[in-house]
Amino acid sequence: MSIYCNENVSGKNLKKDDWVVSNECEQIAFGIASGCNTALIGKETDMVSPSLFAPTVEDAMRFIRAFSEVT
Repeated sequence: MSIYCNENVSGKNLKKDDWVVSNECEQIAFGIASGCNTALIGKETDMVSPSLFAPTVEDAMRFIRAFSEVT
């Protein structure tokens, strides 16, 4: 599992267990299209449907860490 936090992932070879964490809908959309997990930072939006909405990067990372311990 790799976590890409606020990175441009458009040129990366994403895997299903990877996470794209970003406040940019375009990066989240690319992650969704690649079939990996996504966390949108900020307020909910109708533009994309990420795996998770989180108010901050820290909150998203806490969730991802807890999720990885369970699975």
